[in-house]
Amino acid sequence: MSAVVQPFAVAPEALPTVSRSPRVAWVDIARVITMLATMLTHAPTVMSIKQGMWFTGSGRMCLLFVVAGYFMARSCPPGVWFPQLKRAWRMIAAYVLLIGLYIICLGWTRFWMWQVLDPLADGDWEERLDVLMHVFGIGDQPPGPFWFLRDLILLTLACGFLAALGRRRCLYPLIIACLCFGQGLACNHFMIDGYQVIHPREIAFFALGISLTSIPLTAIASFLRRQSWWIVGLFAVVLWYEAKTLPHMSHLGIVCYIGATCVVALWIEQLFPRFARWMASLGQTVFLVYVLHMLVISLLVYLLPFDVQDASFPKWCWFFAVPAIYLLIHYLGMGIKRVSPELFDLLAIRPPRNAAK
Repeated sequence: MSAVVQPFAVAPEALPTVSRSPRVAWVDIARVITMLATMLTHAPTVMSIKQGMWFTGSGRMCLLFVVAGYFMARSCPPGVWFPQLKRAWRMIAAYVLLIGLYIICLGWTRFWMWQVLDPLADGDWEERLDVLMHVFGIGDQPPGPFWFLRDLILLTLACGFLAALGRRRCLYPLIIACLCFGQGLACNHFMIDGYQVIHPREIAFFALGISLTSIPLTAIASFLRRQSWWIVGLFAVVLWYEAKTLPHMSHLGIVCYIGATCVVALWIEQLFPRFARWMASLGQTVFLVYVLHMLVISLLVYLLPFDVQDASFPKWCWFFAVPAIYLLIHYLGMGIKRVSPELFDLLAIRPPRNAAK
């Protein structure tokens, strides 16, 4: 009898899959907690509150860099130097689009924070070009929170190179060198403004996230649960000591902050599962909230009929206003996602939906 001929002699080519990592609840909860703390810092609160909030600023942003490095490196194939090039170009497009939105909404009002558009009234084309370059952060600090997006674009371009170093166990000397140099900046040994150029501390913690890609998230979560009380206790002691003696959080304090925030996220996931699922769903718009929250806060301060920056204004109101602003931007993003998923992916700095691994 003749052999049965199979309908497919060669396996069909696999369809391209979307290069997105699956959502992890406790990671998204940690990002939401960090974003809420950042928004509270930018709200016009009293200086006594802002000093304590500003002190944890390094830890908050470094947590986002660690998470970004971890998930970006997992989608970097070996042997490709610029695997995230398309994503970086999309981030640049979002960067320009969102800064343009800031200019339209705040540029011709008295609340434009740097008044960079004033020289446009009477100046030649060279002055106009110089002002425009400064508005987009070329040679100067970008407006609002866009320094973070600018640095993330640069790190995204370098992700393939850093991931290759991580596979060869050569990333740890770079992390140590960047931390040492960053400590020198913190001690004012090197007069470099971290808002105008990328800070070596950001490179270090982004690289730290890449170096952790060999460890599954389940193993990281298990370790954090076992050592949860030690991590939270150490963070409390370090924060209490450093807040009185240092102008900025040390690298030990940053690591403790990252660990403590992740521990709190795991506790929320364990103790309040239904609330944790809802809170984790807010994580998909963290970057959209980050780039728009200062715009919303600025417009509120400018448009409200009373002065929220006055000393008599009850500062505790911002502890309720900040979550409300987060939800406002989140559901605005969900509305954009329903109408135009591609525009939502661009503004939320997410990979394109048809990207292949």
